[in-house]
Amino acid sequence: MDYGRNYVQNLLNGFMGTAVIYAACELGIFDLIKDEPKSVKTISNILDAKEEEIIRIIRPLQQYMLVSEKDGKIGLEEMGRFLSKDAENSLKEYALFCGRESVKAWHLLYPAIKEKTTPQKLINDLGLFDEMEQDENRFATFDGMMSSVSKNIELNTFFDEFRKKTDEFQIVDVGGGTGTIICKFLSYYKNANGVIVDLSQAESAAKENIQNNGLSDRLRFQEASFFEKLNIHADVYVLSRILHDWEDKEASMILDNVANDMNEDSRLIVIEDVIKKAEEKNALKGYMCDIQMWVFCNGRERTIAEFEKLFLKSGLVLEKAMELPDGTFSLIVKKAYEELIL
Repeated sequence: MDYGRNYVQNLLNGFMGTAVIYAACELGIFDLIKDEPKSVKTISNILDAKEEEIIRIIRPLQQYMLVSEKDGKIGLEEMGRFLSKDAENSLKEYALFCGRESVKAWHLLYPAIKEKTTPQKLINDLGLFDEMEQDENRFATFDGMMSSVSKNIELNTFFDEFRKKTDEFQIVDVGGGTGTIICKFLSYYKNANGVIVDLSQAESAAKENIQNNGLSDRLRFQEASFFEKLNIHADVYVLSRILHDWEDKEASMILDNVANDMNEDSRLIVIEDVIKKAEEKNALKGYMCDIQMWVFCNGRERTIAEFEKLFLKSGLVLEKAMELPDGTFSLIVKKAYEELIL
């Protein structure tokens, strides 16, 4: 057996697995069987689909160990539960984003490189974020994916390290979307208060999330753009997966607006993936995320050195970099000394 050839062929066939899992999520197969196994006939009847086509989807899902068959009924395996909507660490919204958005954009890598543009620009000249302002469904898909990713960021190790003398402080989550990240902060720091800053599209879902987390007395939503002056003074600012959406010019504008409101005791927490050296553990994740950012919004992931350079442009300095359990980094940033003495 030619292992090398088979390995490369399996890499090439990766898109097939994405397509099958996406189709199963869009159909709702994982949700249908999460509480009780069902026969293929029952699944087909509920979905108003041909049994033959459902079987075609089920077979590879069994090989991926996401579902299993027993006594003629299809049930969820443990890993398959991550693809049901109500799972604690659900990846369903992420899978839907992959199928609805990622696949079509990634398949334009070659023509985008040849035409010296981005895949997203080949789809629509407006760009991803401008498009989402005009399409509520696309925004909902994007927001669902972002919430899914944020829910699975393990921050407790960071909180333990960052623990302040008192937790009676103000947190501002800049570009915080529906508030998934800041809710983690407020769940840990029981006496802290917070503000979610984002555009109006996120307001309704953010307020619902605030209520569902029982934080109505400590967390509020404020409509604002991070490209404009914020005028919100706080002890802690958070930028979670924001800077990688933008090239340095735009990222500097965001950092400038945060830095303008910071003082000597304020800290900015930047949560991002980091580009590692090839020989470092899990380097591939950063490389692929870097392409993802370019594909969708002409953004980029950065090395620690590139972050430090970017921070300095806004009068900020990296105080500490912490790698979280999932490979994401939490960067603690403060005002640069030179700026404090002016």
